Amino acid sequence: MMMIINHVFITVFLLSVVGTVVGSTFLALQNFLYKHSSAEFMVKICRVVIIMFVVPLFYLWGIMDQSNYYLSQYDLVVLVEPGTVKDTVYSLSEHIGFADKLSLAWLIGVALYLLIYVGTYFSVRRRIRNSSRAIESGPWLTNFQAIRRNGSLSEMQIELLSSTWMKQIATFGVMNKTIVVPEYLLEKLDNAEISIILRHEMTHIRQNDVALKIGMFILCSLNWFNPLVYHLNETLNEWIELSCDEDMLRYADSAYRHAYIKVLMKIMEEQRAQKKTRWFKAAAYFQNGKKVKYVKRRMNGIIKKRNGKKAAQVFAISSIICAMGCGTVLAKDLQYPVNSVLSNHIAIWDEDMLVDDTSIQDTDGYDFISFSDAAMEQTTAPYIGTQFELVYEDGTRELYSGRAEVERKPHSCNFVKTNAKMHEVKRDGSCTLITYAAQKCTICDKLVLGEQLSKNIYDPCCH
Repeated sequence: MMMIINHVFITVFLLSVVGTVVGSTFLALQNFLYKHSSAEFMVKICRVVIIMFVVPLFYLWGIMDQSNYYLSQYDLVVLVEPGTVKDTVYSLSEHIGFADKLSLAWLIGVALYLLIYVGTYFSVRRRIRNSSRAIESGPWLTNFQAIRRNGSLSEMQIELLSSTWMKQIATFGVMNKTIVVPEYLLEKLDNAEISIILRHEMTHIRQNDVALKIGMFILCSLNWFNPLVYHLNETLNEWIELSCDEDMLRYADSAYRHAYIKVLMKIMEEQRAQKKTRWFKAAAYFQNGKKVKYVKRRMNGIIKKRNGKKAAQVFAISSIICAMGCGTVLAKDLQYPVNSVLSNHIAIWDEDMLVDDTSIQDTDGYDFISFSDAAMEQTTAPYIGTQFELVYEDGTRELYSGRAEVERKPHSCNFVKTNAKMHEVKRDGSCTLITYAAQKCTICDKLVLGEQLSKNIYDPCCH
């Protein structure tokens, strides 16, 4: 069980590396991109950033080079020099079970995060239910019903409630939606202002913003150790609000836009007059009033109609794709170093065991492997440029680079048996040595390959 938890933790950590690269790129470019695009486009880019915290593209790479298989089936060998700091650290880590304890700490963090926030959510829902009543008449219900009919939301299960406990308008629910209106607002807004507020909340419902925020909440729980994820969560909330404004005001004239700002400011003033709830933030809100910079940007977004520029969108997509590639390469390069530190599936070797050890020379795979004529029944010519080391029966070695045959007069080839050794070194320090049955002509240097006789993997490479 601990091995599975450890494997999941390492995967989440590497995904967090990729997501951090992509997310940092997005955060650095977001102000520039918004000037030349729209909040709706920014939300789409945010979704891509979130996906990079979830989809392990580096695993696809690992499937192709079989590193995933080696890491799952074999212990990762870590070489240490006796008496060094590295030796002390790894010895202490192995003694205290550092990898298991760290994985368990991550799992406990996830559980606590979920417990606190899920508990908070259900506590809020319980308080709302206990302090709420259905709005059964009046301008709020009239506008609510009219918007549902005109907005293609008549088939959805949506409740309209008023609450004496809530201090701000909020939308809850993924399947069954609930719009909760603070009791103090019921008599303070006119018909046009009520329509604007309800249209805003209905836009959140139509865009399914609550589900997106729940998904981001789950992402935060898995990456509770990464502060960038919390910043991305706050940023996503802001872009969702701006996107909702844009959708509402897509075809609005100047008068309606100014009325929209007037309602927004009125709601802010009314909320300031109420006693603030310190620990509660709604799943989808009309405004959070936490940053002057954000409020200014929202006001500008309401006043100005935005026309997205294709060039900016292409630049944004190209930048994110580039960041995705860089993050994936970085995660792949870190796969072995991270596993050597965080994995509970490693083997620690002293470097002295490998120095001046003649047994390595005897078992390095470069001895001749005998074969019968049956191994040469089906032959192929090596690709030009492929490098082999030929090992003959008497132990003689010769480099062969798959060169073209030398032009000679017609002759009958005089073949001698040899082994063609193909040595491939990987970036993690391991290597693969493949031995083919082969024959080489002593007259024209023609080389033909037969069956594969062996395939050996050395971690680390000892050649």
